[in-house]
Amino acid sequence: STIKRMQKLKLMTNICYLDTLFYKSNKVNAFYIPLTLRDYFKENQTLKKINTEKQTINIIGALGSMFATGSRLGFNYLINEIFPIIDDQIKRYNLVINFYGRGYSKKDINIISSNSSCKFYGFVEDIDKEVNKNSIALFFNNVSNYTGTYTRVPYLMSSGICIIAHRNLEKSVPELVHGENILLGETPAEISALIIQTLSNPSLVERIGRN
Repeated sequence: STIKRMQKLKLMTNICYLDTLFYKSNKVNAFYIPLTLRDYFKENQTLKKINTEKQTINIIGALGSMFATGSRLGFNYLINEIFPIIDDQIKRYNLVINFYGRGYSKKDINIISSNSSCKFYGFVEDIDKEVNKNSIALFFNNVSNYTGTYTRVPYLMSSGICIIAHRNLEKSVPELVHGENILLGETPAEISALIIQTLSNPSLVERIGRN
């Protein structure tokens, strides 16, 4: 089996803390690699400001391939659980929720396009340029028992973006601390409240993004 083959390894590294614990429990010499961030967008971080009166607040609604399980779960959670709560509230703000990546169905695109607060991009040639337009990112790939670690997390954090995610994410990446370098909620109501809070609190968005 796969586990038996891995037990023969001298060392196996993993970027997901939960996976590391699983392998260790099965007598695999697994080692967890903590989250490491580099300031790839350092110049942009100092310029990433939000002015709720004059400037459009750009939010990443989804980033990645919808063919991937985590991305699909996260997208469905946003559309089915979060949007019904925040839809009326966000209309008072000058904001756009942007959707990037491959694999969106026609139904997905129609849902996005039918909401005046959303914009569909799909695949883009220069994702760095697009990411830097945004100050907040919504990330719900870990909402279910399908847990994992995603390279999009350190990528977004290194860009100076404030991530709002489901609390399950900290189980896979224990370096994430709510209120310090990320905003985490347990329920749709909690997560929705965090989203609304960031829209009216630019200093919070900037502080989380810088950490």
